[in-house]
Amino acid sequence: MVKLNLGCGYDIKEGYINVDFYHHDGVDFVQDLNVKEWGIKENSVDYILCKNVLEHLKEPELFWDNVKRILKVGGIVEVIVPHKDADGAYSTFGHRGFM
Repeated sequence: MVKLNLGCGYDIKEGYINVDFYHHDGVDFVQDLNVKEWGIKENSVDYILCKNVLEHLKEPELFWDNVKRILKVGGIVEVIVPHKDADGAYSTFGHRGFM
């Protein structure tokens, strides 16, 4: 089972391919999630965890295009984002959008 931890930051998860914009300890794959096509094979991923990432993206529609492309039929995407009324939603540097 192929599991991705997209935009992992320092939240490195065992059993996942940890993907982040920056290379640091525990990151398995460096990828800008704002680009048209990620370097991940089509229809190859069973599960995607995306925790506190979407609100930072410049191009969220490109993100979803890539998710649809790489996720296997029947695959699961778990998305966690801060609520628009949460403390820090508007004051956290780098937040571009709110759910």
